[in-house]
Amino acid sequence: MSSAIPDNIHESFIRRAIELSVCAVEHGNHPFGACLVSKDGEVLLTAENTCCIPHTDITRHAELNLISMATQKFSQNILEQCTLYTSCEPCLMCTGAFRWSGIRQLVYALTNETLGVRIQSKKKELLVQKSAYKRKIFRK
Repeated sequence: MSSAIPDNIHESFIRRAIELSVCAVEHGNHPFGACLVSKDGEVLLTAENTCCIPHTDITRHAELNLISMATQKFSQNILEQCTLYTSCEPCLMCTGAFRWSGIRQLVYALTNETLGVRIQSKKKELLVQKSAYKRKIFRK
């Protein structure tokens, strides 16, 4: 008799990745976080985006930071049994690193499409706020 893994098992790890994305923003970086979880449900490593601080290196995505640490710390056998959780769907660079790392499972919270819609919405909101602000200045 096989036991199915419940769908909600991922929720706490996704929440952890999202918490890490909030920490990244608090540290002056872009809002992305990732965690590596063992087959037994233990969080082995966590990482956040560090593109701005301290590196000023656009390749320091949360997933890439985590995969770099993981491949140095764990054997291929261990990595094959782990799951990578991220706050957002990985970019092509991070997807390539994921593929070559040997980690076999990936779970993410937000799709790139949804992220794009939210970014565009925020940009429009900021443009409206900025233009409204300028109008107020010119009225004085």
